[in-house]
Amino acid sequence: MLLEDDYLALKNAQSGLLQKLSLKEAQKVNNFSSTVTREIILPEIEKEINEGKNFASLRQIYNAIILATWFKKKLKEHIFAQVYVDGKKVKGIEDDREETAEKIYQ
Repeated sequence: MLLEDDYLALKNAQSGLLQKLSLKEAQKVNNFSSTVTREIILPEIEKEINEGKNFASLRQIYNAIILATWFKKKLKEHIFAQVYVDGKKVKGIEDDREETAEKIYQ
């Protein structure tokens, strides 16, 4: 992990190196770094995210969001939701105070 100062120093060093290289050499360096990134680094990062213990909680959150979205969609389609959701139906609750029904609804 780089701090901002490290990143800027590295960026300045790389730009100075690329200025010294010819355009053809700079393209070779760029192509090589792109190939290394695409073939070696990204697959390892993907493997770590999909299987590693460091990202287990992130995967759980992601799966929970997918499940919650599915459940919410299915609940809206269900007959009970069509009858009871936003219907202010709290009949059967035995309490004399009128604000109790509103609190339950909210």
